[in-house]
Amino acid sequence: MTVLEAILMGIIQGITEFWSISRSGHLLLFRQLFGLNGEVSVFVSVMLHLGTLVAVIAACCEDVWAMIKEVGYCFGDIFRGRVSFKTDSPHRKMLFMLVLA
Repeated sequence: MTVLEAILMGIIQGITEFWSISRSGHLLLFRQLFGLNGEVSVFVSVMLHLGTLVAVIAACCEDVWAMIKEVGYCFGDIFRGRVSFKTDSPHRKMLFMLVLA
């Protein structure tokens, strides 16, 4: 795999990440179109997905950190016997929605 092919795969991953289409399918079509098969292309695909995860966490790090802290607050409320699904905390609401999803 050349550097240009890796850059093109990264561009495809970035463009299609938040669309409601299959990014993995596009990467597979790209690999088939350019004859890229084997462990190297699978490794690059995994690294593209890992890079996407890191980018999303970096972009949303404040919200991610707030929800991680909210997990601790939830456990604290459970141990104190003050569990309530009615909350004013937007991060707790988001956490409940993520668990529900």
